[in-house]
Amino acid sequence: MLERQAALKLPDDFFATLLEQGRHVILLLDGLDEVPNEDERALVAQAVHDLTAGRGQTRFVVTSRAPAFQGRARDRLGDDFRVVRVPPIAPEQVADLIRRAYQAIYPAEVETDERNRRADGLIADVEKLETERAERLGGDGENRLVTTPLLVRMLLIVHFNLRRLPDQRAELYMEVVDTLLTSSHNPDEAVAQKLAQLGGDWRGRRDLCQYLAFQMHSRGRAAGREIAERELSDLLCAYLTERRRKPPEAAALLVEDFIATSRQRGGLLEELAGRHRFTHLSFQEFLTARYLAEGEREVARIARFIEDARRPADPWWREPILLTVGYLNITAPDTAGDLVRRLACLDDADCPHTPRLLATTELAATAFLPDKAGGAFDLPNHPVVMVRWYEAVAFCRWLSAQLGCTITLPTEAQWEKAASWGEGDKETRKQGDEGRKRRYPWGEEITADHANYKETGIGTTTAVGSFPQGASPCGALDMAGNVWEWCLTKGRDNCQTAADEAPEGEAVRVVRGGAYYSDRTYVRCAYRSRSFPDYGGAPFGFRVARSSP
Repeated sequence: MLERQAALKLPDDFFATLLEQGRHVILLLDGLDEVPNEDERALVAQAVHDLTAGRGQTRFVVTSRAPAFQGRARDRLGDDFRVVRVPPIAPEQVADLIRRAYQAIYPAEVETDERNRRADGLIADVEKLETERAERLGGDGENRLVTTPLLVRMLLIVHFNLRRLPDQRAELYMEVVDTLLTSSHNPDEAVAQKLAQLGGDWRGRRDLCQYLAFQMHSRGRAAGREIAERELSDLLCAYLTERRRKPPEAAALLVEDFIATSRQRGGLLEELAGRHRFTHLSFQEFLTARYLAEGEREVARIARFIEDARRPADPWWREPILLTVGYLNITAPDTAGDLVRRLACLDDADCPHTPRLLATTELAATAFLPDKAGGAFDLPNHPVVMVRWYEAVAFCRWLSAQLGCTITLPTEAQWEKAASWGEGDKETRKQGDEGRKRRYPWGEEITADHANYKETGIGTTTAVGSFPQGASPCGALDMAGNVWEWCLTKGRDNCQTAADEAPEGEAVRVVRGGAYYSDRTYVRCAYRSRSFPDYGGAPFGFRVARSSP
């Protein structure tokens, strides 16, 4: 790695020679926690201790996550090593890391405004996240979520891709968990490829994580935060053989890879003295919710599990239940609505009024509030959101068959024409001028009466037609704000060609118009963004274009 990154051709014994010669060397040994188990960590620690003997000119620094540096590993290093514990990063350090990251992304002086806008936006989103978490869980800071540089990095990736942090917890956790599980967040490509090969498909690891989380959480507050490695291995092997129909040998190998990948990658799971736990209870709660939503699927089965006499009023289960509704609202809104109705007993006039019903009704009401669980519920005449580009294209093909004419997503040029070009007045038309391009669909200035955007302060989608003053010259509504809109066009930076309008391929595609959380810069007619066509985690929607007969 050193030769590849620094273009140095060093002899194989270079460092050994320096040590033997007693030269002044600082030797950094990282990742003691990545050694598979406590027995092997003790052996490695003993080898490090032996290496230090008689080498007073050399300084040795051994780093490890704190849970792994316990017991025999700590004892074997001996008293010659001074222990320095790195505390969780403070809120002001989180803000500093964010500003430094966006300084690296937008280093040019001309990019100052964009750099500051992005950094300020993420810092405000993190502060809002932590404030809501403290209000929900109580405490004076011990329940903070963003306490490590890794989590700051994950939020930066999500924020840079979406230009925001998701408003709803279920969507935020979904984005962060998926990012932690993929190899793409590792800055070293060789390491990323090795991890990807070692752990197999990241969706398979997610499947194991959510089953493990559900089984651990089902043990209750006293026993639900840790699990012994042998028990974890047996549990996941049984799941793969009984539920996923894997041969026992294949299941054992998959679980071995899962444990090894968790150690080397970190992020979701950590190990201490042969016992494993999720690095943050929030991840365990979300993955438990995802298992309920994906594993049980049917409203009746999910509701029966939630309505158990112990769970509705148990604080240990409150967050997973709310996140279950939130996750379903992102992935299956109709199912989420049915579950809320079931929990509130809205369809049963003879439902007995019991303490359990009061608890489930309160949960249903809390889940319905958009700032308490994932996703604001779909409402009549609101734009459909969380739509992938492929899904939008498939809908256009279906609609074409139904109507007997050609329906497609608009090209980027068509979208901008409909949004920003007016016909001009009678005099300019006489002079042959087609019109003028506008900053916003309605004109040059924007107010809260024109569009649903950040400064309007609504914080979710609105029904089509709520902003008649924001109509474009052709009469189209909501072309600024409300939801991002997919275009047919590939997201290239150079000149577009006919091939860029082809509805096939995996290239990124253009999205236009901004959304309800976007500030006035991002809802301008000229602003363009882009996303991968299989991405549907943000309020992405679409409108259609009909070709002339």
